[in-house]
Amino acid sequence: MKLKKIEKKNKIQKLKKENNKLITKKIESQLNLLLKGQEINQKELRLGFLGLASQNQELLDLNQKLTQQLETVVTELNQIKQEREEKEIRKQAHQNRKRLPKRAPMTHDIYTELIRALSKRKVKTCSLSSNGYWNTNQ
Repeated sequence: MKLKKIEKKNKIQKLKKENNKLITKKIESQLNLLLKGQEINQKELRLGFLGLASQNQELLDLNQKLTQQLETVVTELNQIKQEREEKEIRKQAHQNRKRLPKRAPMTHDIYTELIRALSKRKVKTCSLSSNGYWNTNQ
């Protein structure tokens, strides 16, 4: 009887050992799967970060180009503003310039006197030039 009990105990222990071996193999295989999954995740993360780094560099380059374009536009805008201000100053100066007083309109009497004086001068000039006594001081 004792022998049977001992054999049973041995069988139970063997079964427990086999069971433990199976469980440990199963756990090891699951751990291996986890490790492989982590390695894959790490590779994907590295690739993702590399992609992000390259995109970040492209965005930085684009940002720099846009900053340069903005500076160009701002300088052109300032030039246009300055030209408009100068134009406005010239316009104000033109509006505020001193003007000559308006001349009096020519009346009929003034016109007839002017014609008489011119006709006398023509007659005098013609007679002097025909006689050869032309003098520019007169």
